[in-house]
Amino acid sequence: MHDPSSADRALIAENAALKQRILDLERSDADRERAAEANYRAQFDGIPTPLVVHGPDTAIVYSNPAASAVLGLTTDQLRGKFAVDPFWRFLREDGTPLPLDEYPVTRTLSSGERLENLIIGIRRPAQAEPAWVLCSACPVRETDGRLRQVIVSFVDITKRKQIEAALRRSDALLCEAQSIAQI
Repeated sequence: MHDPSSADRALIAENAALKQRILDLERSDADRERAAEANYRAQFDGIPTPLVVHGPDTAIVYSNPAASAVLGLTTDQLRGKFAVDPFWRFLREDGTPLPLDEYPVTRTLSSGERLENLIIGIRRPAQAEPAWVLCSACPVRETDGRLRQVIVSFVDITKRKQIEAALRRSDALLCEAQSIAQI
C-alpha cells in the first residue's frame, strides 16, 4: 500500500465534504417540510370553519378542531378514517341514508369537480339527533393533474334545521286549529 498523495487526500476530503453537504441539504429540506407542515396545521387549526382533508383513497389526512366538534371525534380519531368507515352515517336532507357514492368526498373524487352547498345530516353515536351541515368539497391536484386531495368544508346548520322543523310543526298546528274552528 502506498501513502495517498496530497492530491488524493484533497480529493478524499472534498468527497467527504460533499457528502456532508448533501446530508445537510437533505436534513434542511426535511426540516423545511416539517416547518411548512406545522405552519399549515397551525393556520388551519385556528380556522373556525370545519375542514377535513381526504387523500385520493378517501382516508382523512387532516381535520381541524372545528370539524371534530361537529363530527364528534377528536382529530386523532378522525385521521385515517375512510369514507366506507361504519362510523359515518350520513343522511339526505329528507332523512334517508345517504349512499356512499353520494358522500361529498366520493362525488368529488369520482367527478373531479368542485361540489358546493350540499345539505347532509350526520348521525353521531353519542348524539340522539343528527348534526346538519351545508357542505362543499374541492379537489386539489398535483402539477401533473392527478387528484392529490379533497378538502371538505362545512357549516353547522343544525339550529336552522331545528327551527325549520319547529316552524313546520307550528304551521301544521295552526292549520289544524283553523280547520277545527271552521267545523
